Amino acid sequence: KLVLKHIELEWKKRKEAYGERLTNSKILQKIEIFQHLTDTTLARIIHKMELQTFPDGKKICKHGDVSDMFYVIMKGRVQVLIPQQDGLKHILKEVAILKELQYFGETALLGTKQTRKATCVALDQCEVLALSREQFDHLVQSNLIGAATIVQLENAAATIKKKDEARKLTRLLSTKVSKLSVMQIKRAIIF
Repeated sequence: KLVLKHIELEWKKRKEAYGERLTNSKILQKIEIFQHLTDTTLARIIHKMELQTFPDGKKICKHGDVSDMFYVIMKGRVQVLIPQQDGLKHILKEVAILKELQYFGETALLGTKQTRKATCVALDQCEVLALSREQFDHLVQSNLIGAATIVQLENAAATIKKKDEARKLTRLLSTKVSKLSVMQIKRAIIF
């Protein structure tokens, strides 16, 4: 019981230290979706965020799970993997590696419940600040987060969706092209 109390105190100290660091140096304002917010608002948002640690190789979130958490990477790197069909088997393909002050899971804060579009894995010992959908909704209801932040989140989600669609189209085209004969490709080039 004493050990658990000590661990709990350590986490609280670390979270407070991050809150001070973020508020004082305006680190969160370097992230596009938070750039327009005041120091006071950022401090209140940080207060609602939870510091989480993931060891190297640990899944932070999994494709298909309910998307209910937004993450900002504070330390380490995160590998983003999406499922793909490779012949008869499903594989996870790396589409990005995110680093400090990058974020993922923004769709968790928007609209109705959605499922994760990717699996995110810690590449190093990672520390992230996590904001739940529930906490985000409280911030919106208390007018700490307004329309500008929601628009930024929607834009970020739309950009990711466009990249996903382009990736799918490229994969589809490469599959179709690989099935064409050399003669068909020559004819297509001539016309």
